[in-house]
Amino acid sequence: MIWNLAMPINKSLWTSSFVVYTAGLGMCVLGVSIWLIDIKGNKKMVKPFIEFGSNAMFVFVSSGLLVKSLSKIMIAEGDGKVGLSEFIYSHIYKPLDGAEISSVLYAITWVFLMWVISHFLYKKNIFVKI
Repeated sequence: MIWNLAMPINKSLWTSSFVVYTAGLGMCVLGVSIWLIDIKGNKKMVKPFIEFGSNAMFVFVSSGLLVKSLSKIMIAEGDGKVGLSEFIYSHIYKPLDGAEISSVLYAITWVFLMWVISHFLYKKNIFVKI
């Protein structure tokens, strides 16, 4: 934070003060995680991450394919047609509370959906290797 006085922390420019600040925050998070998980033995809190990581490439590829597939399904709206994913966003999420919150909720929904898929695969001991 002292370096911020000489070189302002600026994410869009990736200033050296921003890089050092975020790296320090990352190391603090890593240190707390090691203490909580490895030293204190709180393994239950990382189970969703283990389930995601067990089929990480599958989840990554399938999420992209799913979104692209839903974009290809066209729905008539007004004078034209829109993709199903855009239709879902504009009719379910966008009316909730503006663009920023709606976008975050839409992204969280997709992450949750992908977690449900990875959770199912993990429970069935299915590990897809790409």
